[in-house]
Amino acid sequence: MKPHGPRISFRLRMALMAGSLTALFVVIACWVLWDLTYRFNLDTVDSSLERIGRSSLERVSGQSYWGRLDDSLSVLAGGEPDAPVYIIYVENTDRHVYHSDSWPKGFDKERRAAIDSIPLGSGEPPRQPQRGVPVSETNPALPILGSSFATVTDLEGRRWRLAVLRNRYQSLAIAMDLATFEKGMKTLRNRFLIALPFALLGVGGMAWWFAQRSLKPVSRLAAAVENVNAGGLDYRVDLERYDPEYRRLAIMFNEMLERLEASFGQASRFSSDASHELKTPLTRLQMELEAALDEAPAESPQQAVYSNLLDEIARLKDIAHKLSLLSLSDAGRLPLNREKVDLGCMIQSVVEDWEVMAADRPIKVDLEKGVVVDADALLLEQAIQNLMSNALKYGDPRSEIEVRLSSGNGKASVIVSNIGEAIPLADRERIFDRFYRADKARSAAIRGTGLGLSLSREILRAHGGELNLKSSDGRRTVFELTL
Repeated sequence: MKPHGPRISFRLRMALMAGSLTALFVVIACWVLWDLTYRFNLDTVDSSLERIGRSSLERVSGQSYWGRLDDSLSVLAGGEPDAPVYIIYVENTDRHVYHSDSWPKGFDKERRAAIDSIPLGSGEPPRQPQRGVPVSETNPALPILGSSFATVTDLEGRRWRLAVLRNRYQSLAIAMDLATFEKGMKTLRNRFLIALPFALLGVGGMAWWFAQRSLKPVSRLAAAVENVNAGGLDYRVDLERYDPEYRRLAIMFNEMLERLEASFGQASRFSSDASHELKTPLTRLQMELEAALDEAPAESPQQAVYSNLLDEIARLKDIAHKLSLLSLSDAGRLPLNREKVDLGCMIQSVVEDWEVMAADRPIKVDLEKGVVVDADALLLEQAIQNLMSNALKYGDPRSEIEVRLSSGNGKASVIVSNIGEAIPLADRERIFDRFYRADKARSAAIRGTGLGLSLSREILRAHGGELNLKSSDGRRTVFELTL
């Protein structure tokens, strides 16, 4: 049946989606930037008003001082027509002291509320600085009890920024006309609005360029897939679900999987057959060597040679056994004789075995009781044995091995850790690869096959669990088995 793709090109849909999302982000970013800019500038106004108020409330001043401050603020604003207007209102705790001639009557309520929001506190009021003496450590300024800021509108509709500060004796309200401030912010906002359409046009162009660019690797990937001839899966992609640009890739992917399936089946059968065929001659060789070892004179060179050969045959049998299990796992046919297994008892048994074989290595055990899992006892024990073997082989001599068992969230967790050098970063991604051994593991002093961790992980995955390197920081190397 001829596949039918969607009418709208994937390239166009991707460009529209990327462009829309980016345009939305640009609009939100512009709004946020505008809001932050407005708040920043308003905070600057507040800071300048607060600075004036704090320096003016260092001591209790009379009407003449506040009149001079009022005049100074007029000079500070400048003589330009659009210069901001500053006005002040001062009162003691019990009476009015001074206010600017142009102080509006429209926001006395807001001023009063701001004053009341700053508590006087308890205790005796602080000593007032001596008159005619500069403020210093011996003649300290009056502490400011607090400050409050608000934007208020007078009866004529003019907007002011009101700052109220207070010491124990006086309160000072400073207001600045926001007309000049808002005029500047409006100019900035208009510039944002003028630049926004050009930014959105740029976003659209970039989105289309991105869509064009992102589809170029598809052809190269499809050409590469045609040459793949190793591995294998029985999964096939559904061509009906793919857009026109990806349909060729999907077809090539299906063809690749057909080749991989055949190659994988052949490789899997070879590993299984080879490991199976090796068992008989290796067993025969072992029997012959054991017989020769028994007949050889005690402590003779022949006895040493036969003993070494038996060790190598045992190693080859172990490799064949592990390869057989791995081939079954690859084919999804690893036999699991599931039963209820007390994980704590199993680990304790493994630890006791290793305490006998490695009596010079202390093993610290912390096992939660009553952790029962549904698993193949022999395979699971082999996985734990592999972890213990690695911890003993690669840990510092005579250092402590730690084994912990815990459970939670419906899962059992086994931690096996040893003290030793950190696993290099370059090796951490490959330690579970088959026959891969780091430089230290390749030394003649440490024997191994490079299959233990790989087989342990496959056993755990067959049980629906996982094996991971949790950490290796130069102090402890920690592996975690979850099931």
